[in-house]
Amino acid sequence: MVMKSMAKENQEPDYFKDMRRYEYAKLASDFSKSKETQRFVPGALERFASDVKEVSETESLLLKDLIRKGQGLESILGIYPKKCEEVHQKLTLEQFATYYNEIITGYLDQEKVKALKEAFGRLGSTTVEDIQKKIGEATYKLIGHQEGYQKLTDDELKKVQETAEKYKGLNDVLEYIENVYFEELKPEAIKNANIQGLNKLVDSYLQEGKAA
Repeated sequence: MVMKSMAKENQEPDYFKDMRRYEYAKLASDFSKSKETQRFVPGALERFASDVKEVSETESLLLKDLIRKGQGLESILGIYPKKCEEVHQKLTLEQFATYYNEIITGYLDQEKVKALKEAFGRLGSTTVEDIQKKIGEATYKLIGHQEGYQKLTDDELKKVQETAEKYKGLNDVLEYIENVYFEELKPEAIKNANIQGLNKLVDSYLQEGKAA
């Protein structure tokens, strides 16, 4: 699992701190999209509320109170996960490689790590958002050509197809790395949710005098 220390956090640039601050909110949002994982949402949000404490202790306490009462969860999920995504979209590929370095170096051999980081480096200040825009633009041109309202020459068509394939392949790599990263965050959130769930049931059982 991805670990972090206070010393490491203090050395990180602001956009890394923002990513780490809101990543469990994004994980909670991911959990909320499936009936099978919705019960883990409070566990992820509990960790998120703790991470917010470094910015605002008052906000952290308010969030924890709302989460434990099960109040305002839709609003929380509607606001905070977007903050993580906004920062993520602005990452350059070099920043992306730095942030997700433990995944890249932990899952690829050294030669592939070197080759991938060199490929990222050649794209300079290109951001995650830039890549998605290039895919969208190329896709729009291809659809226009296929539908006949924006015909391309053979050379133009070939160039657009190559662009679409190039950036789609790159985006697939980025998405896979990001997905693996968030997969590795899940155990802590699941454990938090199970702790909350079990304590709630036991408290109810003991308070209602059902214990023998």
